[in-house]
Amino acid sequence: NKIMSIPKQMSSPNEEEDEISPKSTRKGGRKLSEPPAKRRKIIVDIREFRSALPSLLYQDSNDIVPVTLTVGDYVLSRRMVVERKSVSDLFGSMNSGRLHTQVEAMCKSYEKALLLIEFDQDKSFCLQAPNAIPSQINESNIISKLVLMTLHFPRLRYLWCRSPQMTVDVFKRLKENYDEPDEAEAMSIGLPQSDDSNNFQFVNTTARNFLLKMPGVNIWNCYELIKEIPSLVEISNASLEKLQKILGKKNGRDLHTFIHTSSAV
Repeated sequence: NKIMSIPKQMSSPNEEEDEISPKSTRKGGRKLSEPPAKRRKIIVDIREFRSALPSLLYQDSNDIVPVTLTVGDYVLSRRMVVERKSVSDLFGSMNSGRLHTQVEAMCKSYEKALLLIEFDQDKSFCLQAPNAIPSQINESNIISKLVLMTLHFPRLRYLWCRSPQMTVDVFKRLKENYDEPDEAEAMSIGLPQSDDSNNFQFVNTTARNFLLKMPGVNIWNCYELIKEIPSLVEISNASLEKLQKILGKKNGRDLHTFIHTSSAV
């Protein structure tokens, strides 16, 4: 049998390439010169962890700081805040009037206020069928309500995202060229600034969040209400005059009417 010898210079043309291949196990499976991804910081309201977005943001090289926020759901920088709404949340908070209060708080507290409307990637990327959109402003229509909100808060900007993964990509672009947020500052926004404000760190956050969903109660008067009437039972039994003294005439009347209106159908 004849054996054909192969000179070294005629060996496999891929041999030298294999020595420097980015997939080589001797190089750790990647190029040594590849810098690690820079991690950015995003402050997230703890109630948002019921959604998939915080986990996706963490996987995309973001450090997630979970805190209790009074204003917004995601703080991207010291100047930028985002309130996230699923489509169902958007309709509900629009009908209750809570979204108006949330947007007002964002616009008062931050230079850049963003309302994120996050769609289900398996559903249509629209709020309603085109033929259901009225030709004139109709206060009961969701599109009309968004138009009115835009007119009322001209600094408000909308983010329309098809899925949570698209939101991750949008957040990445938004954070470019902006400073990192400060968690202590973000937590303090919306809290009372009086000398006894430190006492409010002991407020039952569940009760506070429950109050904030009621008509007439917002982040600007919630703590004054808690300070004057410290329990939900006492608030429900408070007179119209007392509520109006604390919240103002309209807000006090709205809260009193809501508490004492029968829910029977």
